[in-house]
Amino acid sequence: MGANPYELRLQLFQEAKNICWEEYHRDVNQFEIKRDARNDIKEKYYEDRNKYESLKEDGKLGSMEYPTFPDLPELPEYPEYPSMDEIKDRATFIRNFCDDKGNTSEPKNWREEFSREGAYSK
Repeated sequence: MGANPYELRLQLFQEAKNICWEEYHRDVNQFEIKRDARNDIKEKYYEDRNKYESLKEDGKLGSMEYPTFPDLPELPEYPEYPSMDEIKDRATFIRNFCDDKGNTSEPKNWREEFSREGAYSK
């Protein structure tokens, strides 16, 4: 834990950077899963087409129809690497969250409310 404000700020920055990196890597993994699923669909089509062509050459086609190219799902944009501004914004958010003393919205004391109504007794 930091002993002075500079060390605390550095820790906040490093934590914000780690969070941004984790989010980036999560988004990249999700993109790669979608890309792999799309490639699997294409590979299956090419396998079916090659099977069709080989059966056609051998004269064993039977009732098999020529495969149609499937509708491929759209790929989202590749995730952007976190910028310095994003890291700073995240660090500022963490600092503001830690600085909040909770005075803005004080929780209700449910015991007092019940004692006023006579529903709660000690």
